[in-house]
Amino acid sequence: METLEPFPLYQRAQEFGVFNGKSALIVAPTATGKSYIGREFIRGAIRDAVPGTNVYLVPFRALAGEVYETFLEERKRNGTTERIRIATGEHTD
Repeated sequence: METLEPFPLYQRAQEFGVFNGKSALIVAPTATGKSYIGREFIRGAIRDAVPGTNVYLVPFRALAGEVYETFLEERKRNGTTERIRIATGEHTD
C-alpha cells in the first residue's frame, strides 16, 4: 500500500471530511493527487466496513484498468471479500 506525506489537495480533502464519510467530487489539474485520494477513500471504506457502494470514476480506460487490477491484487493479498467491478465501453465486470 502507498504511503505519502500529506500534500495540499489531500489536506484539503481531509478538511472537507472526505475521509470521514463525506462524499466529494474532486476536480484538479493533472498530477495533483486525485487518484491517490480516490484510492485512499475506497481503502478506508473497505477497512472500516462502511456499508453501501463506493464509486471511483476515472477519465481513461487504461487508468480504470490499472485501478481495478490494483484493488484486485490488494483484495487477494488481504483475503478480503469486497466486490470490485469495472465498467468501461469495452467490458463490464
